[in-house]
Amino acid sequence: MLNGPGWTQHKGAAGRMYSRVPYRGWVMKVAVSPDGHSWTPFASGFRSPEGLGFDKDGRLYVTDN
Repeated sequence: MLNGPGWTQHKGAAGRMYSRVPYRGWVMKVAVSPDGHSWTPFASGFRSPEGLGFDKDGRLYVTDN
C-alpha cells in the first residue's frame, strides 16, 4: 500500500477500497458510424481481460488474467 506525502487512499462508506471504473472486467462491442459510436456490453465477469482473438468462423475468444 502506498502511504505518505503525495499519496491518498479512497475508501467507500464502509471503509473498504473500491473501484469507480464503469464496466471493469467487461468485454464491450464498439460500433463506429458516421454519426458517432456506441459501446454495448458483450460479456462480463472477467477479472482483467487482456487478449482478444477471432477464429476463422468469427467466434470471439478472450483471455483473462
